[in-house]
Amino acid sequence: MLPIFILEKIFAFLTIKGYNYSNVFLFYSQEQRVLKGVWVFVMRKRILAYIEYMNRRLESLEKEYKSDKENKDIDDELEKLKKEHLTQIAFFQHERLIHLIVTVLFAVLEFLSLFMCMLIPNIGTFLLTTAVLVLLVPYIRHYYLLENEVQRMYEQYDRLQNMIGKDSFRLQ
Repeated sequence: MLPIFILEKIFAFLTIKGYNYSNVFLFYSQEQRVLKGVWVFVMRKRILAYIEYMNRRLESLEKEYKSDKENKDIDDELEKLKKEHLTQIAFFQHERLIHLIVTVLFAVLEFLSLFMCMLIPNIGTFLLTTAVLVLLVPYIRHYYLLENEVQRMYEQYDRLQNMIGKDSFRLQ
């Protein structure tokens, strides 16, 4: 556990270097002035906020589109939104791929460390196994979030395609 004054120095250094520490949330207890939680990175907040933003945009555009199907401004906005959405899908797919690779590597490390525990049962191998497991669980949770939210983004893309008038695959 790091004392808060060290974390404040780190934040000051990152701010000088041009990083915005609003991208990192720090949960700590004011009374104890020690770090209580972990660094929670923005990706979870970013993907959930984008999904919500896209749902609101799609709902408002669907209402406008139903009332005035011949409006060229709506068609242009739908095409612009489609391009933006495809770009975001590509970003999140890349993030998902990276986290899949890291998660698989940590899972392999976990199995290797478990195997080492069976071969060499001592405190060091047990600590290694525990440390890798502690890192593996959050990676699995984060990958699960990324996978599910990217699937939702595919559904949003299908809705967008249907509004544009192009047939898109949709599960019923």
